[in-house]
Amino acid sequence: MKIRSLVTTLAISLMLLASAFGQSVPTSLVYPVNLYQNWHGQVLVGNGATGAGTITVITAGIPIPTRGLPRNPLAGMGLVPIQVDTETETPTAITCGIPAPTGANVPASYQVCNVTATWTAIHGNNAPVYSGDQGLQEAVNDACNQGGGAVRVDGT
Repeated sequence: MKIRSLVTTLAISLMLLASAFGQSVPTSLVYPVNLYQNWHGQVLVGNGATGAGTITVITAGIPIPTRGLPRNPLAGMGLVPIQVDTETETPTAITCGIPAPTGANVPASYQVCNVTATWTAIHGNNAPVYSGDQGLQEAVNDACNQGGGAVRVDGT
């Protein structure tokens, strides 16, 4: 009986090992970083001084084919490093889904977020905002928000 149990356990282990190396993740659960790296936004309300402060940012989101509505690049589990003008910072807090300030002309499809960080420069209204890590954290956030999957980094 012991040999039979050992053979069964070994066979199951080998099958699991083989399937782990040969298993592919369905395309719907793959989050290629290159799809997340080119989002952009702009500063709606800038900071008046360097140091810890909050800016208000708007973005149209990241259009991901086959995933429905554009994803908000700043929303998710992890804080997304952003580049504002030429400064790259990892925020200490990001709050999205806030209403636009009174009198601000924000297209209906855009998303408004407050981004708090320790800024080394002053960023005025309309300053450009980009991914600060080539879309890596954005892809990780989307995978987490969608229930998991594989984040793929390629040569682009």
